[in-house]
Amino acid sequence: MDAPDTLRNYLKGNGIEVDWRSRFGTRDVASDRLWQYLDRMQQWCVFGCNINEVECSKRGIPLEKHWACSIFRTAKHNGVPYVCVCTAAPPVAIRHMPLCDVPSPEGYGINDGMAWLCIDDFVCLFDTIYECRLFNSDLGPPQMTGIPYSPAWVMGFPWFEDMWAFQGDIYTETSPSFIFDVRDAPNEITMEVSQTDLRYNDPHEVHELGRGLQAPLLVRFYQCCENVSDVNGGETFLVHMSAWGHTRDASCGVKVLKPGKYMAMVSIPAQYVCHRMIFRTYSTRPLATKVVTQHRNFIAVAPAQPLNAIPYSLCGMHAAQSSSKKLPQLFDEAEGRGVPMANPLSGTMTRMGGRANQQALQSLQKQAMRSVSTAATGGYRDATGVKVVGKFGGSGALATSGANETQDGCSLM
Repeated sequence: MDAPDTLRNYLKGNGIEVDWRSRFGTRDVASDRLWQYLDRMQQWCVFGCNINEVECSKRGIPLEKHWACSIFRTAKHNGVPYVCVCTAAPPVAIRHMPLCDVPSPEGYGINDGMAWLCIDDFVCLFDTIYECRLFNSDLGPPQMTGIPYSPAWVMGFPWFEDMWAFQGDIYTETSPSFIFDVRDAPNEITMEVSQTDLRYNDPHEVHELGRGLQAPLLVRFYQCCENVSDVNGGETFLVHMSAWGHTRDASCGVKVLKPGKYMAMVSIPAQYVCHRMIFRTYSTRPLATKVVTQHRNFIAVAPAQPLNAIPYSLCGMHAAQSSSKKLPQLFDEAEGRGVPMANPLSGTMTRMGGRANQQALQSLQKQAMRSVSTAATGGYRDATGVKVVGKFGGSGALATSGANETQDGCSLM
């Protein structure tokens, strides 16, 4: 389970619904704008971040990619923007980071898993940010809850939720589109499409990538011409799109500045199948939504004038600098949930040559541990040879980093 999943489950267990999830690269936007975005959105978002192990190794920082990290706080000190990262890495590894002395009311330090970094160092050491927006219109205003920024609370406005669901399988020919009639603007709209979570299916099946490969879903938001209809189609203008990867969710956020017709289109590549689908929208103004389940002649054209809607999220602004970046991003086992185990001797099953061979793997690990001293590894192993990774509350956890979950009686969308 990766860091965003852990945060998501914790918040849902405490009555806070987390619905909007996506990702973007730290290098997809200028560093100063990235900090402004994080500083603004930290009131309503939970941010997980992925360690750039290659860049860390270049700088002699012994951080490993599968350690969970999240953004705890952003702040400016003496005019310099900083990011406070909360990480499961042990203090011995955090000490090698380019730490900054930034005063904070909590007084957390490296022994608490906290590290203050300037924004440029943060961009170098972390390559991906996982954004989890919080939506729960039932919490009420801060005066009622005592929480300075209640999730999804917009001062003076409620959130309006709309949900569409389909119980069967969705193919590329039957992927839906949704036409919005926006009559009240400005209107902030967040769209999210989900499919069945494959981490909880067939727990005894060994997959090539550690878990079942989710269908890559893509959500695109268009402004429509006045004559566009669900029967005849028409010309559309692309406003924004979601990130594209083999993940359970795809999300897109926009701000509509003027009333009119708009459309959200869900796309699936031809070789994939989406098992059940839920499409949800959250908006600051009511929406009139109509679903289109049969493909029409919608033609995306280049606009001749500024559009009446703008992107309202960094997710989807992907810098496609190579041909591989233009394809759906594959699931990466090393993103906090892959084959490298936190404690090799904890008895966790690990794939070896495509098959679980626990006894042989443990034997090899024990032999390797005997030949490697604690000093040679920079203090990363204790007297028993078990790798010290740390946990929330102290070190010594028998943590797992399996790519799938095996909870009995659990089935998630």
